[in-house]
Amino acid sequence: MWRLLDTVLTGAVLVMLYRTRGMFMSNQDKLNAVADQLDKAKGEIVGAIADLKAQVEAGEALDFSRLDASAQALDDVVADADPEPEPLPEPTPES
Repeated sequence: MWRLLDTVLTGAVLVMLYRTRGMFMSNQDKLNAVADQLDKAKGEIVGAIADLKAQVEAGEALDFSRLDASAQALDDVVADADPEPEPLPEPTPES
């Protein structure tokens, strides 16, 4: 009886571990997909910068308004930390 109960419980634990492993793997797959997407975007950005440099070297006038707006949108994804307050000056003893 105890052997049967031990076998059943061991099987149940193994099934739970297998399912948990599957959840972690699917999360890892999601993280890998995002990392791949970021790598692709990085490559595109580096390529676009190289194109801009070539245009500047060729003497073309460039409009940076779209680039500035995109950079600001990326910067706004994560809020900037509040700046540290300036420390108050030490009081000087009056004579």
